[in-house]
Amino acid sequence: MSVRITEQISWRGDVLEFRLILFGGSVSWFYIYLQAFAQLGMEGLGKRKARYQIDEVRVAGRQRILSDSQIDMNAYRISTVGDYVESRLRQMKMEDGHWQMHFLTPLAMKFQGEFLREFRAEALVQGACRRLQMLDYYVDCEAEMPRVAEYPLVFSQKSEFCQVGRYSSTQDARMTLRGIRGTVRYRTMPEDCLRYLLAGELLHIGKNTSFGFGKYRLEKG
Repeated sequence: MSVRITEQISWRGDVLEFRLILFGGSVSWFYIYLQAFAQLGMEGLGKRKARYQIDEVRVAGRQRILSDSQIDMNAYRISTVGDYVESRLRQMKMEDGHWQMHFLTPLAMKFQGEFLREFRAEALVQGACRRLQMLDYYVDCEAEMPRVAEYPLVFSQKSEFCQVGRYSSTQDARMTLRGIRGTVRYRTMPEDCLRYLLAGELLHIGKNTSFGFGKYRLEKG
């Protein structure tokens, strides 16, 4: 979804793009969410009540369903996490080189009781598995934590500690969220791990995912 700012949040005329992912029964409420975003734009967002208007809305396949205030629900399509994974697998068959995992936003994840200071293959795969398990619970499907026999072997990595400031309206105070960003390269990539990690691209992993943390892209190169 793309919204165009008409009153200052950052700068007048800025465009903010974001993704809204709906699961289970909430998929049928898409039009209600869309109306809520439109109403919020008229009411104003944040302390300064910055107003915005929705510029366009596209579904996962990039098909445009709203543009110039006109909505075409006939173009609305529902896809699954499995659809996403299969699509990514087809893309990767055309790529060569070592597996690389690029973290586009900070990763905040605990492993063996401590927050990660560098990337650990076991922790990352388990994080993706845990996210899928919780999603199954959300749609009323009892699921055990997936078991992985073999984890990817790390070839090299580059990571850096970073922090992101945010404002909490609940606590009426500024807060700092911390994590690591960077790239990890793998020498091997077992098939079952690959599928879980590709699903994690869509779902994000670790803590603070509601703030965009744990977003990554898996590639070959």
